[in-house]
Amino acid sequence: MTIRPGTHSDIPAIIKLLKLSLGEGLMPKSEKYWQWKHVDNPFGESPVLLAFEGQELVGVRAFMRWRWTNGIETVEAIRAVDTATHPDHQGKGIFKKLTLAALDHCKEMGINMVFNTPNEKSMPGYIKMGWVKAGKLPIGIKILSPFKMAFNYIKNKKASGSGYELLGKENNELIDVIDHSNPEKYIGLTGYLPGIWRTVYSNEYIKWRYAKVPVAKYFSITDSGLYINYRVKENRWGKELRICDIFAAKGVNKSDINKAIKSEAKNIKAVAITFGSVEHYPGKKLISATMNPSIGPIVTWRHIQEVNEKEWLDFNQWSPSLGDLELF
Repeated sequence: MTIRPGTHSDIPAIIKLLKLSLGEGLMPKSEKYWQWKHVDNPFGESPVLLAFEGQELVGVRAFMRWRWTNGIETVEAIRAVDTATHPDHQGKGIFKKLTLAALDHCKEMGINMVFNTPNEKSMPGYIKMGWVKAGKLPIGIKILSPFKMAFNYIKNKKASGSGYELLGKENNELIDVIDHSNPEKYIGLTGYLPGIWRTVYSNEYIKWRYAKVPVAKYFSITDSGLYINYRVKENRWGKELRICDIFAAKGVNKSDINKAIKSEAKNIKAVAITFGSVEHYPGKKLISATMNPSIGPIVTWRHIQEVNEKEWLDFNQWSPSLGDLELF
């Protein structure tokens, strides 16, 4: 078996292997989505390693670039996302070999840490390679119509899907809203405490994440001093307005923020509002919630170099939003 870095010309073969190994699953597999995720990412192109038996591609491992800041320092991160092994070559340790080789490569690149949200099947493999559980993301839930939720749940026998599908084009309407609203001007004012790690936000990032993503449609709530990105998720119990990121100026009143969100929820006929609710996330302080259960994805984390593990585990000084963790 030989291992080499992937190139743009390998993308069609990579997508073919992903489909062969994993099927479509919850997320569409396409060259367009791979391009957005691993090439167009404003934090940089993904390091990708490929495994071959002769001329046959038998394994792929992609680490997506990410960047966190605490307002003083910046941490270069990767997220362990796409990986697949050819069905005829499983059980040979290809996943482990590619992952460990990719970690060594990322260390040479100056990457500090790796994180991801693995499923139950892949979790044990990551734990054996040194990943630790950072915690389960708490989700803030604001129930708007409890009786309607119960009625919908009884009426709808089947759970809804992920809501992800391959879209035809970029969301130019949202790009215009971002250009007009200039949400990055609120980033330093939203309420992130000094020393708390958050994504390095910019208008470029917000456009890439919410307007140019080819597998989900996002919307915005804009008001004086307020900018929110959300998506509509169809559940068995009804529509959910899922807040992915929120940016607000210092003087914006909490009641005005909640009034704007509830008005949007009413417009789309949502029965509940949800958002990421880790302790230091500004949304937890700005958005009223009925409850904050830990029902989000389990986030795992691994040290590579030059970071303090204590700051990241249990979300002690780490403030990811739902938009940081969903989709990828």
